[in-house]
Amino acid sequence: MKQIIGITMGDPKGVGPEVIAKAWKEMGGQERDHFRIYGDRNALDSAAELTGGAFDLKHVVTTSSTSEEMGRLSEGEAARMALSAIDAAVEDVSAGHISAIVTAPVNKHRLQAIVPGFLGHTEYLAKKAGVREVVMMFFTETMPEICRRTNMTSRFCVSLVTMHLPIKDVAEHITKDRVLTTIKRTHEALERHFACPDARIAVMALNPHAGEVGSIGREEERVIEPAIKAAQREGVNCVGPLPADSMFKKLSEFDYDAIVAMYHDQGLIPVKLLCQGQCINMTLGLPYVRTSPSHGTAEDIAWLGQASHENMLTAIRRTRELVGWRINGN
Repeated sequence: MKQIIGITMGDPKGVGPEVIAKAWKEMGGQERDHFRIYGDRNALDSAAELTGGAFDLKHVVTTSSTSEEMGRLSEGEAARMALSAIDAAVEDVSAGHISAIVTAPVNKHRLQAIVPGFLGHTEYLAKKAGVREVVMMFFTETMPEICRRTNMTSRFCVSLVTMHLPIKDVAEHITKDRVLTTIKRTHEALERHFACPDARIAVMALNPHAGEVGSIGREEERVIEPAIKAAQREGVNCVGPLPADSMFKKLSEFDYDAIVAMYHDQGLIPVKLLCQGQCINMTLGLPYVRTSPSHGTAEDIAWLGQASHENMLTAIRRTRELVGWRINGN
């Protein structure tokens, strides 16, 4: 039986439809047969026209069909189009019709108008799946030149203890259970998807200087260190809490397979600085594989033909490998 991966088009006011259309042009016919694109027919046709390509109807699951030009879409209509694609793909993966989902970026603020409290794909998909604890992990296996010239591992993974939270709320959401779950999910992902059973995981501190024995905060003593010790007792090779500002002081001495960061920007700044658009976002803990490129909707360049599709194409192909197939297999 041929297994299928769904690709959702993202926000039609963003670059999602365009980067999918560009990635699609680079995929061969046999490769395309393993994917279905979920989205608005007019948005996908417009993206194909923009990029000089075409989508075959057999590869598209039409989830809406607007007659508006993309530049004239209302905020509400754009949000409904993005959400209908996500919901249709979730329904199909839940029913076993597809095996994984790759999502193009959405506009969180726009979606909040029709889904109150919407924080992002990760949280939304967890709720739809009835999963309480999921982890957002970013990874790359194609390191940029700056990293290849050092002794950095060929793989770079960063998982987040907290995700889309205001910075004032971060500390109260960092609990021992949440830190422990993030460490264990990261360990399991490296073993399962990256053939790295004894991954060395570095856990970042929250406070400057790792709290400096409680003089600049006590989350390290009260929460993070006990979680690390609990993970170690379960056989996970992890160390910390390590001061976040010194972790990348010497790239030549960086020898970790993964990092656990306490909050969004603490983890995403090194990801975006070092990986330069090569990173993939993966949700750990869902009953299926879900990935996305690591960029946002980039609405300032949407529908101008300027968006790069490389990150999307990498996410699409890497997802196929993550679910256990070889890129040239059936």
